[in-house]
Amino acid sequence: MTTEPEGSAPAGNPATEAPWYGADAPSELKGFVELKGWEKPDQAIESYRNLETLLGADKAGRAVVWPKDANDAEGWKAIHSRLGVPESPEDYGLKVAEGESDAFVKAAAPVLHKLGLSKAQAEGLNNFLEEYTGGLNKSNAEAVTAKTTQAVEALKSEWGAAYDERIEAGQKAVRSMGLSEADLEQMEAAMGTAQLFKFMHKMGSKLGEAAFVDGGVPPSQTFTPDAARARLQELQKDKTWLDKYATGDSDAIREKNRLDHAVLGLAFNG
Repeated sequence: MTTEPEGSAPAGNPATEAPWYGADAPSELKGFVELKGWEKPDQAIESYRNLETLLGADKAGRAVVWPKDANDAEGWKAIHSRLGVPESPEDYGLKVAEGESDAFVKAAAPVLHKLGLSKAQAEGLNNFLEEYTGGLNKSNAEAVTAKTTQAVEALKSEWGAAYDERIEAGQKAVRSMGLSEADLEQMEAAMGTAQLFKFMHKMGSKLGEAAFVDGGVPPSQTFTPDAARARLQELQKDKTWLDKYATGDSDAIREKNRLDHAVLGLAFNG
């Protein structure tokens, strides 16, 4: 009787040689090797060496897989994660300038996250906007201040020595009407500084007239330059006054001096 050597394959069933990547390799690996056509280990090694040469040894292992399309949510999530996009909008941690509202960063964070900005990019954008808007607000404030100053100077020139008196009367009128600083700011924004002051003066004049009628203190005799010129022209036509002035009447002389000062925008204390 013939016996077969121990460990040999049974007759009619020759031994199958295991593939070079191992008989127990996962089916995914087997399919990948077959797809690549690697019949020997040195072919796989050569392929890897070529890939490393293409990418650079320092870049090997750091490549990312590009998403299949715009709807590949998981693919884009992986890309964003590698780029430093936080998990949620709240994780941006955007800072707000002292004294400023956080409404903008709360509204902007979801948009930045949807656009795929990294935390560093979002911080950079936020810092830029803070600096830009801060500079813009400063420029606007300076422009408003300059415009207000110009309006006040023009009104001082127009009212002359009567400026302080008219402003004070206007402020009294504002207080009597119960208007707040916020009310005046809104009115100034709508009307302009000069028109607001003129409105206040008009209201003050009305109150002064009422006080005079009721037996109180008569209204101020301080003239604006234009009013003083008009009054002087009237006096030049008044023969009675001219006679008084020519004979040295103290009241006529005092009135003439007061009007001369008013034309020059100067206060008269005589």
